[in-house]
Amino acid sequence: ERFLQQAGALGADLGLLLAPSYFRKLMTDDVLYRYFATVADESPIPLLIYNAPGFCGINLSSDLIRRLSAHPNIVGMKDSAPSGIETYLEHASDEFSVLAGSINFLFPAMMAGAVGGTVSLANILPQIAVDLFKYGRARDTDRGEPAQAKACRINRAISGAYGVPGVKAAMNLLGLKGGIPRRPLLPLDEAQKNELRCLLIQERVL
Repeated sequence: ERFLQQAGALGADLGLLLAPSYFRKLMTDDVLYRYFATVADESPIPLLIYNAPGFCGINLSSDLIRRLSAHPNIVGMKDSAPSGIETYLEHASDEFSVLAGSINFLFPAMMAGAVGGTVSLANILPQIAVDLFKYGRARDTDRGEPAQAKACRINRAISGAYGVPGVKAAMNLLGLKGGIPRRPLLPLDEAQKNELRCLLIQERVL
């Protein structure tokens, strides 16, 4: 809560809140509802719920999201699970937005009703992410589907293969300020960097 207060004081528009995962088997819908709702009650800025089972091991239920969507200070969610966003889209409204958490399914998610996404590939190749968003808003399958396929190829070879260190390395290769990943993660070695360089050249983005 103090972090959200500091973020709000610095001008943050929204907070992103991940589920707690210690004693995972006890993280029932009621426990998680109390956690998210309590933080939202105290937060000075609106919150997005973050569903990221690959990171914390908990996949939020559709019923929990339905309950949380009614909270006045919870304005949406980011879903990074590899499948299942359609169950959350059932609860989307003018007051509660559903965002794709991976560019791997940004376009189909928008075609199904998501308002957009918050995706790591935007750190590396923002124009690809923006184009895909525009195609989703326009429901342009002719351009959206091939753009989605290209985005998936690139994303799986960078973030999918190497995670955060891959994102950082790709940013550096493109002249951006990626830097190195925070510990305990290790930066990519030279062979891995060369693989990324070849990929970026092959996809004509470097």
